[in-house]
Amino acid sequence: MKSKRYTTEQKVCILRDAERAGKSIVDVCLEKGISEQTFHRWKRQFGMMALDQAKRLKELEKGNARLKRLLAYEILGKELLKEALGKVVRPGHKRQIAGIFVNRGLCIERASWRHFGLDRSTFQYEAKQPNAWLARLKIALKRMSRLHPELVYAKITRLLKDEGWQVGNRMLQRLRRELGA
Repeated sequence: MKSKRYTTEQKVCILRDAERAGKSIVDVCLEKGISEQTFHRWKRQFGMMALDQAKRLKELEKGNARLKRLLAYEILGKELLKEALGKVVRPGHKRQIAGIFVNRGLCIERASWRHFGLDRSTFQYEAKQPNAWLARLKIALKRMSRLHPELVYAKITRLLKDEGWQVGNRMLQRLRRELGA
């Protein structure tokens, strides 16, 4: 016999109807398509409840399940951060560690974004490979820095512009800091 799925309210109504009608338990079970064990289990579980109490119980169980899920996400986040070891500040480093956790199967992408404070676009960003022009510029910058170690980036920018490079002060400052030159 195919079993039916009764809601909490329906279970309480069945129990109340059985009490009021004065039918035997066997008759009620046959009529509703349930076993005697099920009837007694419902009676033990919901026997003293009114219909509004059963509805309230259902709402509380639903809220409790939601809170359990949220707690599990928070615990997962703390575990991820503990495992990350050290201070993770830069987005690139966060992205790298989040990617490791996703690849190991410790969490899904969305959870890693949330726990590491990343946007989806930041997580999925792939850095562009430096092009040939930038590589040649870095070589020229190293050469100039070796030839003139006493000069600041603004004067090196001027020398490179004299050689025909179209660069700005800020770009050379960043590249020089990046290269350690």
